[in-house]
Amino acid sequence: MLSDIMRSVARNAGLTVVPYESDLGFTVVREDDDRYFCFVLNSGEWQVHRADTATMVASGSGPASLLAALGEYFEVADASPRNAA
Repeated sequence: MLSDIMRSVARNAGLTVVPYESDLGFTVVREDDDRYFCFVLNSGEWQVHRADTATMVASGSGPASLLAALGEYFEVADASPRNAA
């Protein structure tokens, strides 16, 4: 399922999936950095928002583009597409 792949991409990048139940998708954060958060829909679409204003700063669709955005906004150590299935 695409949402499981997207969740794996975020976890492999070192981010935390916020523990709440939703039929629409999930949210990821970096626990030690409160600058951004990312909504990921089960359809594969995602949006990165500034945490202080909730302003959207990036959006896209699919695991590879999510991983690239996580690398840019969350400064993940390994943002290579090999993690995006």
